[in-house]
Amino acid sequence: NSMLIFNKLSWNAVLDIVCLRLNGVAERLKDQHIILDVDNATKNLLFEKGYSAIYGARAIAHVVQTDVLFSLSQKLLKGTIWYVAVPRSLKKPLTCNRR
Repeated sequence: NSMLIFNKLSWNAVLDIVCLRLNGVAERLKDQHIILDVDNATKNLLFEKGYSAIYGARAIAHVVQTDVLFSLSQKLLKGTIWYVAVPRSLKKPLTCNRR
């Protein structure tokens, strides 16, 4: 039998995971000609909701799915959204600014 020991993730590592998940959403929205631009307050909120000292960043994917994707999907289906924020650049992926 083997035992795995996991070290606690740093704030920057968890933020990178949040950004990775948001970049996945941004890629999916490109087909609809929608550019996702997420501010730092929202990234921090997703971080807080998705990170646990015990379970790490496992819940971040779920939080992004329920808090971001579901809401966007509903608005797109209803036709109440035609853009998401202001694009930083059409050629660059979503970037994360450190605190």
